[in-house]
Amino acid sequence: MACDVARFQRFFHGMLAEGVYLARRPSRRFVSSAHGEAELEHTWGAAERVLVNLISSTGEKTQVLGAGHRVRSAGHAVNTSL
Repeated sequence: MACDVARFQRFFHGMLAEGVYLARRPSRRFVSSAHGEAELEHTWGAAERVLVNLISSTGEKTQVLGAGHRVRSAGHAVNTSL
């Protein structure tokens, strides 16, 4: 599956603005046992805010559902719950 590099860069910079540093390459991911529940909650919340902002900026209708942390847009659903 190909990656939309421009879209990833917008997500990357949005997360950086929220205080969450991701690997610059979309194919790289790191796992850390040094992060606790508070850091995970911050990261999930930041991802939800950034995704809503990115989806909204495209003019699509967006819906954020509460506790399940599911971000929905026309044709797109992103599950941010563990």
